[in-house]
Amino acid sequence: AWPHWKDIKHEQVSAKDLKTAHENGLGLMMASLVNNQWLAGAMLAAGLNQPGIPANDMDSVKLQLHSLWAMHENTDWYRIVRDPWEARRVSAEGKLPVVLAIEADHLFPQGDGPWKEQLHDFYAMGVRSIQLAHQVNTHFSGAAFHRDIFKPFGRIKALFKPEIDFDPGDGFNNPVGLSPLGYELLEEMIRLNMLIDISHLSIAAQRDIYAYVKDKHQGYPLYNSHTRYGPLLTAEGAQELKEF
Repeated sequence: AWPHWKDIKHEQVSAKDLKTAHENGLGLMMASLVNNQWLAGAMLAAGLNQPGIPANDMDSVKLQLHSLWAMHENTDWYRIVRDPWEARRVSAEGKLPVVLAIEADHLFPQGDGPWKEQLHDFYAMGVRSIQLAHQVNTHFSGAAFHRDIFKPFGRIKALFKPEIDFDPGDGFNNPVGLSPLGYELLEEMIRLNMLIDISHLSIAAQRDIYAYVKDKHQGYPLYNSHTRYGPLLTAEGAQELKEF
């Protein structure tokens, strides 16, 4: 049955079920614009893709943005919000506040122009939360190894993009933390009052971000939208999932 908690295609929900959840108490939603360029490319090569659906991470994110804004325009209860005051007003009206977030492996690629211009473009489109990495390292941050299957993709990416670090470490934790560009992105996100999601980041990157905001920005808030809590994992689960 769909949707199912074990579905590997990430969290999914029908509009009808989401409305029911809101009516039963769901007070706010983080809508994560997610794509995996490697897996989407494999589907494209196998001829199993849907026409008009891009494999490229950021093009996919833009398509998803367009779709969610269409839902915003075509419903009277699903409302994309861009600041806390707007979220409170929407909630007070009995509607569902939705915050747009980006979760992608190839975040703000250099081929799409300066990263800061890309950030501002997505900010103008309503995005208010960003993860600096997903399944593989970006030129901003190291990613949690998560599962061994993603490690070869990280190595391949680093071969073609020397500006992106790759270090296999001890086979468990990724030693790559925040890059100099990552600190710049972090600073700009803070200037824009954006939400900093540390999900999928390496432990090293999480510690870098925590130390930076504690020292430079009086403990600017961080949040973790969807990462497994280590002490609750079984020994078997911890071995399989690596960093979590």
